[in-house]
Amino acid sequence: MYHPTLETIKKMAGQGNLVPVYRSINADPETPVSAYLKVAQRALFVLAGEC
Repeated sequence: MYHPTLETIKKMAGQGNLVPVYRSINADPETPVSAYLKVAQRALFVLAGEC
């Protein structure tokens, strides 16, 4: 499931020019590196950093 929903994004459209969108996944069998590689193969861009 993607977060926020499209309806929420439409409501937020007037508040700025950037809306972060993310998808929840079950990552138990994944390592951080394998998850990054899977995302990076399909994405137009990937921002990686430390929280």
